[in-house]
Amino acid sequence: MLNYNIIDNFLEDKEFNIIKDIFNSTYFPWFYNNEQTKNDASYFNHIFYKDNNFNSPYSNQVINPILQKLKPITLIRIMANLLINIGTASKSKNHTDHPFSHTTAIFYINTNNGMTILDENKKIKCIENRLLIFDGLIKHYAIRQTDEDRRMVININFIDNEPI
Repeated sequence: MLNYNIIDNFLEDKEFNIIKDIFNSTYFPWFYNNEQTKNDASYFNHIFYKDNNFNSPYSNQVINPILQKLKPITLIRIMANLLINIGTASKSKNHTDHPFSHTTAIFYINTNNGMTILDENKKIKCIENRLLIFDGLIKHYAIRQTDEDRRMVININFIDNEPI
């Protein structure tokens, strides 16, 4: 059984619009990576939390409203991903973010025709202010958008005491 949940309009409009404005700002720092998983297309990211530390000056404004609603027990990693439109709906490799039991949440910043695919067949559309939450051991991949210039998401990996 595929264990996931979708919550539309996850944040209040005011909170969401602050995050969206930050991500759309010309001052928000995105960092180039050669590949998203292994042997796939390049992308940009911004790491908010890794190695038990918040690493971004934007964490309070961007991440706190999400974490206040998720209420994770332990954080593993939080990063934003930005995929640029390359004219084809290429996909990342099918993967899990970590090899141990955890929960993954994907928070969608903008609406586009890209998707997240769970377990090879469940298609989740990219709709702004949507949260997808699932068992982190479910393999998943991203399909790149072809209609908008950017696909922006926040990927949160954490330990939770609530079943999905």
